[in-house]
Amino acid sequence: MDGYFGLKVYNVIYKDGDPEKKPTRYWTPLHGRWVKQTRDNTTYYKREDHPLSPVIMDEQSAGEFKKNKPEMKTAGLPGVYYNEKNSPVGMSVEAVPFLLNDSETDRYEQWKTQLAETEFAMLANPLKLLPLFHYDPRRWQVAANPPGNAYPFEQVGESGLYLGFKMYTAQGYRPYDVDRLPIDNDLWFQMTQVNPYDFYRLDEQIERIARNIVEKRKKEISIKIKKGKEEIEKVLRPLAQEEVDNILDEAAYIRYATQGYIKFKETP
Repeated sequence: MDGYFGLKVYNVIYKDGDPEKKPTRYWTPLHGRWVKQTRDNTTYYKREDHPLSPVIMDEQSAGEFKKNKPEMKTAGLPGVYYNEKNSPVGMSVEAVPFLLNDSETDRYEQWKTQLAETEFAMLANPLKLLPLFHYDPRRWQVAANPPGNAYPFEQVGESGLYLGFKMYTAQGYRPYDVDRLPIDNDLWFQMTQVNPYDFYRLDEQIERIARNIVEKRKKEISIKIKKGKEEIEKVLRPLAQEEVDNILDEAAYIRYATQGYIKFKETP
């Protein structure tokens, strides 16, 4: 529920004055009896302005968190959602910030770190990994930097590395769960090759992905990943021309390889 109002499960606290905003602690929204005010237990939020802005909830410095904490304990947490007219509506979510212990801080990996590792793995293994961008519109609609949905849509656009957005619910079966599905001996091939090819429009998208991989691999790429308290640097050298040619050739092969299995619509 918190996600509908722009709140995150893990919210960063970093050392005062740290420009990189490296996490030192995390807090999470906590509902129930810890809220100091007397409140209706059936109410999750109130449609009223909050003294704090929702966009500052994540990535607060230690000093900011200490300053804002009394307001969060008495007024709840500031949230926002967009109504049918696409206008922001502010409210106070009935919850308080609960500091997680140090072991949780060491264990948790930030989403932006996961994103960087995904892209690094994709660039290190061209066209072997074709990722989807995890997209939750509830979170991006209240994003402050950059604002709104501009960033996620760039990731699946002409210059992006991702095939599309990852937005799905559980379907109740696995591709190899043949006993529960009314589908012929070719289920695994259908689910792992034909369906993805058709659904993700690889005949249209694979060469875009290949071009963008080649473009990014023209120069050295490095990322720094925090594993517990240790920081590890990973480096990719620029591609040689032979490697570029292989990537483009493989993209062309993928574009045509599965077309014979796709049912094309009749044209008038």
